[in-house]
Amino acid sequence: MKNVRLSQMSKEDRKVFHSKLVGILQKIMEVCEENNIHWFVGYGACIGAIRHKGCIPWDDDIDVCMPRPDYDRFVEICKDTELGDYELATPYDTPGYHVSFVRMYDKNSTLYFTTHSLHVAGIYIDIFPIDGASDGNIESNFRCCRFFKRISRRSRLYYSKSDLWHLIKKGKICRYSLYIFTSLCRRPIQKVSLKMIEKTTRKYPYECSEFCMFYETEVYGLRRNVIPKKWIEETVWVPFENVQVRIPKYYHEYLTHIYGDYMTPPPDDKKDDRHIVKYLDFEKRLTREEILALLSE
Repeated sequence: MKNVRLSQMSKEDRKVFHSKLVGILQKIMEVCEENNIHWFVGYGACIGAIRHKGCIPWDDDIDVCMPRPDYDRFVEICKDTELGDYELATPYDTPGYHVSFVRMYDKNSTLYFTTHSLHVAGIYIDIFPIDGASDGNIESNFRCCRFFKRISRRSRLYYSKSDLWHLIKKGKICRYSLYIFTSLCRRPIQKVSLKMIEKTTRKYPYECSEFCMFYETEVYGLRRNVIPKKWIEETVWVPFENVQVRIPKYYHEYLTHIYGDYMTPPPDDKKDDRHIVKYLDFEKRLTREEILALLSE
């Protein structure tokens, strides 16, 4: 499928997409439960569990959250574990990967967001670390982290000569210069950015904090990303599609803090279907060259 949103898919294709997500989730759950790792589904997936008993029909992702110590253990265990039809993408080890947290991919699928990306993924689930937030400098930490994430992402994009020439013709010289600089200094920028993000997010140990912080989900804003740690320290099992998943025991406080009235679905024009997928294949993983050839047809 080319240039598609989840809302534009047929009912059958959406069912396949969500079943792929649940398959990835089951693998994450398997690793976590076997190794006593604290985890839960958060954000929209948590709403889906409560309101829809599964994926939100118009949503295209599932978010899994883990306290930083558990997140670190999960990453290390996955590196030494045969994951079968799945693979873990990490900032340091996966070529072209542009985010500072990990994702688990379905190997037998292709998900490609932009022709400017050198990295080809499968259908995936985001796995977010939860960090401590025990100091008054949280706001400056958050802004610092956001700055380095944007610089890191920019350095991992690829722009053709025609793209750059188009910017010159439009008089966007500053943006052109930024793209040239980030492409020439790609590896140093990525290395420095990742180190600064890690330093920022790990500044306040989760174990010693009364509050915790979701640095990676900046779309919700700073105020909503800081919550009392006690809200997420205990979990309960609830139905989700054809499986059972963990959500915070205090899910009502957690979801109300972020969304307000989370039980009332938004109107059709406010439903969050923001991801436009350049190319999607449910059955196999294609290379970037194969995708670009198909997109040019």
